Amino acid sequence: MIIRIWGVVQGVGFRPTVYRLAKRLGLRGYVRNLGGMVEICINGDAREFLDLLVRELRPPAKVEGYEILPGECEYRDFVILESGGEPGMIPIPPDLAICDECLKELFDPNHERYLYPFNSCTNCGPRFSITLRVPYDRANTTMGVFPLEGKCLREFTDPNSRRFHHQAISCPGQGPRYFLLDRNGLEVHGNPFEIAAKMLEGGSIGIMKSWGGMHVIARISEARRLRILLGRKQKPFAVMFRDLRTLEKYAKISEEERRILLSRERPIVLLRRRDRGALEEIAPGLPYIGAYLPYSAAHHVLFHHFTEDALIMTSANPPGLPMVIKNEDALKMKADFYLLHDLDIANRVDDSLVKIVGGKTAFVRRSRGFVPRPLPFRVQGNCIAVGAELNNVGAVSWKGRVYATQHIGDCDNPETLRFLEGAITRLMEMAGAGNPECVLMDLHPRYNSRMVARRLAERLEVEAIGVQHHFAHAAALLAETGVEEGVIIAMDGTGYGLDGAAWGGEVIKVENGRFQRIGSLSEFPLVGGDLAVRYPKRTAFGLFRAAGLEPPFEYPELWDRALKLAPRSTSMGRFLDALSFLYGVCDERTYEGEPAMKLERLLLEERWDSGPEPEIGYAGGRKVVELRPIMEYVSEGGSAAGAVKAALDGLLEIALDEGMRIGVTGGVAYNVPIVEYMKKRIPDLIVHSTVPPGDAGIAVGQIAYHSISSR
Repeated sequence: MIIRIWGVVQGVGFRPTVYRLAKRLGLRGYVRNLGGMVEICINGDAREFLDLLVRELRPPAKVEGYEILPGECEYRDFVILESGGEPGMIPIPPDLAICDECLKELFDPNHERYLYPFNSCTNCGPRFSITLRVPYDRANTTMGVFPLEGKCLREFTDPNSRRFHHQAISCPGQGPRYFLLDRNGLEVHGNPFEIAAKMLEGGSIGIMKSWGGMHVIARISEARRLRILLGRKQKPFAVMFRDLRTLEKYAKISEEERRILLSRERPIVLLRRRDRGALEEIAPGLPYIGAYLPYSAAHHVLFHHFTEDALIMTSANPPGLPMVIKNEDALKMKADFYLLHDLDIANRVDDSLVKIVGGKTAFVRRSRGFVPRPLPFRVQGNCIAVGAELNNVGAVSWKGRVYATQHIGDCDNPETLRFLEGAITRLMEMAGAGNPECVLMDLHPRYNSRMVARRLAERLEVEAIGVQHHFAHAAALLAETGVEEGVIIAMDGTGYGLDGAAWGGEVIKVENGRFQRIGSLSEFPLVGGDLAVRYPKRTAFGLFRAAGLEPPFEYPELWDRALKLAPRSTSMGRFLDALSFLYGVCDERTYEGEPAMKLERLLLEERWDSGPEPEIGYAGGRKVVELRPIMEYVSEGGSAAGAVKAALDGLLEIALDEGMRIGVTGGVAYNVPIVEYMKKRIPDLIVHSTVPPGDAGIAVGQIAYHSISSR
């Protein structure tokens, strides 16, 4: 009989497990990779064999489906064959943090892999980041240029070794190596990790090459100097801590956060600080720090030589460009040293970033550790989606499964657009996807991602179709939760509306495959357009003028004359920005989301038991939450929490009138006090847990919208 199995079945020790089981049972036949599947041929009962196999598999290996076909097994023994080339679903697992067994070897002075920075096995290590093509065989990875001989070859061919058929296997002296370069690009001889650690302790700033890209690294005390070097005035840095016990000295960690920090995926987790002033220079004005633990052998080796608690370890990328992956490009960035290696990176993959919101894991960035796994729900239609513009991600749907690309970034330069198109193309190749029905894109006429959509559509000879931004947000939430119909409150900074206005505080009703905007915040002008995004004072001025009130601050006379030409908005994100200015939190945005993110600290500290009653009016055929009484409340000295509560109460009132399930999505859905308040009012509130609520989820939402509206 022939068994074909799909799921997480390549690069995770799946074939060795099949081999060992078959040999133990005395069966004849073979096992091989077949495109995106694994094919097994045995001279025995297929279902009984499958039952035993599933019990023996170790994570991250996973059977998601199978088929049993008739076939003859004309073999005298059981063997592992070379891979076949038939296309199929993506079989490659993500890069996974070093396992306990490899970590034990790493710090065993008697083991040949003692302090070996590339130590890994079938249960851990780089996979996606080194994969050039499927099937996942050594020759199809960047590890293929390194010889497989001696001890490595013996382990690779030993069925009892956990490195049996481990395609990324390497040994000291035969595999890739780390080396240290000084600021002039000259090699520094000696132990590269030991020297780098000493330089860090002396205040040096370095660039370190990891699995899917480069990091800028420095001790915590160098944060101010690092800001000057990178031109990041206020943007928070990610921090890698030595271990969990050390991290607990700086942050409050829930059981769920602890589980995620120690997971195989090992993402950055946004954690509440223990002390408001602790690590202030790392995340100025924010209540959270982005913290994670070492995930590669190289990180552990560096901390072995480094004596302090933590290191700033943040993505190394020139302003506005994707993370650096090539050694020659790293040398173009200013640093005191470069800790590099000679294993090429096939796929750039940034660190993932999550935050616990409303009791669920909200992805800010779903990348390393998770990509290219398919999302855990199904859709109709075979499509490509290019997403939005900022913090962008692409996506592909094929045979009911949805695959999102790694983090792409802001689509404001040609290099990022090439990265987006290349990542989508690579994803299609890995999934064995044929021609799609269409290419989906945002409606905003000025989004650069639309150029990628049109190029792909022209190349594939299909139509490029626009999807409204907040409809995509709503569709993503419904698809991932399996809720077919509902009322979704979509709140973010901006999204191009069907009327050309900047939406962002919307109540979207989804029923019978139809998406309808049934409510929103009342409109207000953004004086100066994009300048109002950078300077929240301008948005605050527009809010007071829309309410017929005199702003309680000085302003240029020109602003009144500019009101008629100012673009209109219903954005909750812009409303929060204005409150951030009015309550003395932030008067200039230096990075995406800064004013609202800093306001969150104040909202966490204030009581949520006051505020005006919401007033509901009508405009443009929909219900609107009137902002006039809220701005009056603010001008009379009311609290920020009271103002936000009133706006939320209004949106919830519109949603509750429909008598359907209610959900929340969009960038504002990362705000813990806002979501917790909504859950207090709506205990069964639908929230995200697998698709990012922000714009990193738009591409998946575009696919979900196409699926839902096509029913």
